[in-house]
Amino acid sequence: MNQEKLQLLEDKRRRVDALVKQLGKDAFTVTKLLADGKPYINELKALDVQIAKIRAAQGHKEPLGSGPRNNPKRDWRPFFKWFRENGFPEVDDYEVVYDQAQGFGLTTKKDLKRGDVVFQVPSKFMMTNVSALESAKPALLIHNDQLLQNVYSLSLSLHLLIEKYELESFWAPYINSLPNVYGSAFYWSAKDLAKLEGSKAHWEISKMKAAVAKQYCHCYFRLEKQLEFAVMKRESFNWDAFLWSITTVFSRQNKILVNGASGRQVEALALIPFFDLINHEGFGELSSEYDIENKCLRLLAVKDLKAGEQITMHYGDRPNIELVLNQGFFVPNNPNSFTTIEMALLSADKLKQQKADILAKHGLPETGSYVLSLETPVPEELIQFLRVAWLSTEEDLAGAERAFHGPVSLQNELQAYVMLSLKLNQVIKGYPTKLEDDLKELEKIQGTQTSNTQNALNLLIEEKKIFNATSAKVAAKIAALRKKISEAK
Repeated sequence: MNQEKLQLLEDKRRRVDALVKQLGKDAFTVTKLLADGKPYINELKALDVQIAKIRAAQGHKEPLGSGPRNNPKRDWRPFFKWFRENGFPEVDDYEVVYDQAQGFGLTTKKDLKRGDVVFQVPSKFMMTNVSALESAKPALLIHNDQLLQNVYSLSLSLHLLIEKYELESFWAPYINSLPNVYGSAFYWSAKDLAKLEGSKAHWEISKMKAAVAKQYCHCYFRLEKQLEFAVMKRESFNWDAFLWSITTVFSRQNKILVNGASGRQVEALALIPFFDLINHEGFGELSSEYDIENKCLRLLAVKDLKAGEQITMHYGDRPNIELVLNQGFFVPNNPNSFTTIEMALLSADKLKQQKADILAKHGLPETGSYVLSLETPVPEELIQFLRVAWLSTEEDLAGAERAFHGPVSLQNELQAYVMLSLKLNQVIKGYPTKLEDDLKELEKIQGTQTSNTQNALNLLIEEKKIFNATSAKVAAKIAALRKKISEAK
């Protein structure tokens, strides 16, 4: 390579280095604003602009996540051959199928009864944060790096990316079977994410985007010259490649127990080939277990299955924000979904410290978030907090213990619910759009827009429904309390 070309490469590297350094600063700013509860939308947009600059400098011209997620005509024979030749012949009892809604899945070629062992995946096929330490190249990165040692998902994603570029990787048939891009929120357009502005879901997704950006910057500069030639060139460690690896881990990771270096059992994160082809269904019991003694993951049938039927399993009791963020799908009427509302003692309250001490005694913070769901729109802990918050005299505080067992008084109870009502109205009015408009838009785009757009609207609608249900419950309680007070006069 002549001197001119070398100089061009060096100039490009310096340009990308400067852009990545700025990305780290932008990600830190967004994280700080989110933690402090301050406005962050403009800074988040600046973060997205910086990522776009990095992608352009790294040679990516197409929009992030463009192109098909899967090739429906993918040749699965090398994948099955890999299992068969490495001691897992049971794979021949199953077949990979594809449909537009769920992507790839597994069907059984034999009848199965509920509770039957479907198959067992030996641990040697799994990629884990422990196998990362046992592999020479990832171990060089992880060694003496506190972040990589503590964030298992990050060390596992680096392990995956390094193996992707290995010419003779044992896991090549598995890695080649993975999707090209994912439907998770990390691949959403700015337009899709903007639909969630003002929502708790937007806050959660923004927090994760900033965290992933910080992790990328950390790993990018970890590939200093000595490690670069031993592990991976920085040019290969581009934003798109890293995002692919981290979202692969987020969407497919499983917690298992393994024997650590000391001989004790330790928790690990694992990518489990074949098993991760199984799609989600229902809200039943988990249907898999890791057998540490026999070093395998065992899958049990959750229902009777006939030959030709698809094998499905329950992914766990997870809210939709988690499923959308990591897996890229939304479950209608998910009983595990929730949102939160923030409450704090008034800073000007002369009795604030005494109230804080009373709350702390019962495990409640003076400033904190309370979980709201359709099943439990008004949690008891929230009302307990508000009862204490609206005690007005030291004499009232002397009897504050009653607040944790029931109403202190009708008037105090009314004040608590009125305060909650005002807070809910503030939250609901803070959304740029109304629920009825969101529902109309969702109905309008069905079948015409990407699943990303639909997922964004579904999260927004779900969150608003929870707040509306809570507001209705609180309004009914206020009316009942006012009636009681009026009758008592």
